[in-house]
This record gives sequence, structure tokens and C-alpha cells, in this order.
Amino acid sequence: MIKTYTNIIFDFDGTLVDTAPDILDCLRKSYRVALKREVEIKRNIVGSPLTQMINKLTPELNDAEARGVVRVFRKLYDNNDFTKTRLFPTVKQILRHFQEVGARQFVVTNKPRFVTQLLINKFEIPYFQEVVNYDSFLGRSLSKTQMVGYLVSKHQMPLRESLLVGDTSSDVIAARENDMKSVAVMNGYGTKTEILLAKPHYIIQSIKELLAIVNYR
Repeated sequence: MIKTYTNIIFDFDGTLVDTAPDILDCLRKSYRVALKREVEIKRNIVGSPLTQMINKLTPELNDAEARGVVRVFRKLYDNNDFTKTRLFPTVKQILRHFQEVGARQFVVTNKPRFVTQLLINKFEIPYFQEVVNYDSFLGRSLSKTQMVGYLVSKHQMPLRESLLVGDTSSDVIAARENDMKSVAVMNGYGTKTEILLAKPHYIIQSIKELLAIVNYR
């Protein structure tokens, strides 16, 4: 068996799971409840930490107003039933296949730890050696670059055998800053222009094309 990549790090939102419908629904409701206002929100806002999303959408808010939106969103999103959230097609089959052939799989995400694990359980995808969230370390928020670096160090990943798969330019940048190759999935939340400017090593239209890159045979 020829193995090209033995460690695969996945982004979560927009790469493995289409979380945008529930996130956008809760975010719109949060502005209505906290500030009594309507805000136009597009899919490509998803993927950043919540505070960054709010700052991008409404930079004019003061700290108290922004905290109010965050507080309402957390209550709504963390307690909903995620009926609009879906796995992207073929994700479960591909994750299962990589596990069966011996690849180690990981997740790095700006999503809180509690909700990430809830969705992993909901969709029955327990195929990850470790999941690292921005809030995995108490009192310290990690960037994507730091999350990837933590995994590389802890699991002693040979960089030439390691790959980061994501759907935004920030995922591509996190891979590059850790001297790792990147795969950009184009059916997620990142814009084509931003992804191309970040210069990923590979570009695929959907996650099923990852099989040809990882190349177990």
C-alpha cells in the first residue's frame, strides 16, 4: 500500500458539516432579540469565531451591544436541535475509509467544544484522534495556526505526510504557517477569490475528491 498522507487535519464548518443554515438563523434572531434590528447576513461569514463574525457584520456596535448579541446567540444556538445542519455528501464514507486504511484524522475548528462534540455525536462520525477547538484551553483562545501547531507537536506529525483540509483562506494560511500542505474545498463558505489568493496546494470541488489526493492504494 502506498501512503502519501498519513495525518489529515480537517476544518469543521463548511468542510465536513454544513452548519450555515442554523448559524445564520440563530444569528439573525440574536440581532432581533438583543438589538431589535434586522441584519443582512451571508453564508461566507460562517467559519470565523463568533465575536469576529459580529464585528464584521456590525463594526459600529459598542462592547456591551456586541456582548448582548453573543449572549443571545449562545443561548439560541447551543440549545437548538440543529435540524437544518447537514453533513456534506460522502463525508461519513470518506472518514470511515481513511480510518480503515490507517490514516490519523483530526479536527481544528473555531466552533466551541461543546457544540462540536454534540454534532459529531449527532452525525455519528467518531473518526478523529483529537478535536481541537478555539476554546479547548481554559482562559486561552487559540487561532487556527496555533491549533494546527499544537496537533503537529503533540502527535509528532511528519509534515510531508500531513495535510490540512478546509474551505476558507484562513485554513490555507494556517497550513502554510505550519509548513504543511493544504486542500481547499470550494463548496464551503470561503469565497473563490480569497481562496485563490491564499494559494492552496490543492483545490477540490467537494470532499469526495480528497480520495485522489490522499492516494491510498
